[in-house]
Amino acid sequence: MFDQKAYNKQYYLDNAEALKAKARERQRAKPRVRPLLTPEQRVERARVVSRINIGVHPDHVTGEAKSGPCEICKTDTSLHFDHDHRTGFFRGWLCSNCNKGLGMFRDSPHLLLAAFGYLTPGG
Repeated sequence: MFDQKAYNKQYYLDNAEALKAKARERQRAKPRVRPLLTPEQRVERARVVSRINIGVHPDHVTGEAKSGPCEICKTDTSLHFDHDHRTGFFRGWLCSNCNKGLGMFRDSPHLLLAAFGYLTPGG
């Protein structure tokens, strides 16, 4: 009987360098979702994060910052931590619908303005 696991292991051992090089190339070809931060940007991010009393992750946010209305629609409901996906900077507290809406428009002001024009009569 053919042992696929043993074959795969031997194939990897025989071609390890080529497989690793191919994997590195695939990784380099992938676009970065968020660019790497420079040391100065990291310092600025830490300064902003400490000033607004939050940690790097929304779970580290103090309870008092979560109260109040959504910063877009002003509804008084449970709020979600909103941040800029390119920089990681905290932007504010949004209700679930507004947070998802921004995500659907990929945080693009151009797409949001196009949607506004579409919804506006005669726009």
